[in-house]
Amino acid sequence: MEKIYEVSGFRASERINFNQYFKKYSDICPAPLNNVHDNLVEFIGEGPLSNFNDLETLCNPNSLTLSNEPPNVPIDMPDKMHSKTKFDHYYPITPKARELNVVQAKEGLDKKRDSTEITFPSKRTFKSSIENDSLDYESNPVKPYSDYILSILIYQPRSIEQGNKYSSEKLRFAYEIEAIGSNKLSEVVDIIDCASNLAIIKEVENTDADLSEFQNAKKWYPAQTVFIDGVFYNDTRVPNSTDLSKEVIKWAKEKDIGVFTTAKMEETLLSSLSPRLGYPYVYIHQGNCEHIFSFSDARLVLKRDNIRSNYPRIVSSNRESNILCFLCAKRPSEWMVFRCEKFPQERTFLCTKCCDLYLYIDGEKVTDFKLYPYYN
Repeated sequence: MEKIYEVSGFRASERINFNQYFKKYSDICPAPLNNVHDNLVEFIGEGPLSNFNDLETLCNPNSLTLSNEPPNVPIDMPDKMHSKTKFDHYYPITPKARELNVVQAKEGLDKKRDSTEITFPSKRTFKSSIENDSLDYESNPVKPYSDYILSILIYQPRSIEQGNKYSSEKLRFAYEIEAIGSNKLSEVVDIIDCASNLAIIKEVENTDADLSEFQNAKKWYPAQTVFIDGVFYNDTRVPNSTDLSKEVIKWAKEKDIGVFTTAKMEETLLSSLSPRLGYPYVYIHQGNCEHIFSFSDARLVLKRDNIRSNYPRIVSSNRESNILCFLCAKRPSEWMVFRCEKFPQERTFLCTKCCDLYLYIDGEKVTDFKLYPYYN
């Protein structure tokens, strides 16, 4: 798809084979030492160290100063100190230093943090990936520095055609997944959660419609595929499931867009891929529910990682909230009204009570619109 969506339009890297990349890195920079040297100063070439308490004196900042440095100015510790470490002294900002843009920006942010009127809501909810220091690394299937972790950003579904899926007009972050190179692509896909898997989103006539037959859409329509670098990785674990890539490959050939191939996602390891960091790829399920995703980072597994946890795993997610009824603004929305002339927007979310009172008389529609059940 780089013929259509050029790489120059994104902050994307070159294609990277992470296996080769980290192998080359390991050859140049071997794994760090696991044990602390008993003789640290001798190890760094400064003679024997008789007592670790001497390390405090050796690393004292006073021993690192130069003759032309300004002196430390002791001041009282501020009530609010936005730092994990409490410093006894710090260098005050001089008028000369304030000429620097970075200093001006820092002072501006400090004022905002100290203000009670301004808050900084976090768009992501992070989950800790660090455990205590007593981990039994010998029993872990993933050893530090033996594999790498890929960070994958999943976005909420987006589609040009509105009304039949939980699509958004804007590209919005959903959550971040961490996976290791030895994970299969199908394992990553299995933890992607989407509201369209809860039920079949089908138009109904009124709020009394029986929705039980529409439940668990993923069971009835398990077909899904991932498109990466000209290859459709199809999920073939369910026999006789629909091949979502077939029509797209045929269409691309007719339009001279490119020749695409297929593979099985359940047989494809992440380590076999050579993606671009920052370039958008797509995950498709439920027919036309499309999620843009990208590989954002890759790094070696470190000892501080929770390497006993199962990979892949969700490490951060967008902060979600229920959509309240457009009319009463009290009850959660249960229905989505599409293209109704009685509302200013194309899509309106209503609760059952308001939907019946405002859009129906004796069970009949008062105007033309489409009604879909809304699951959250």
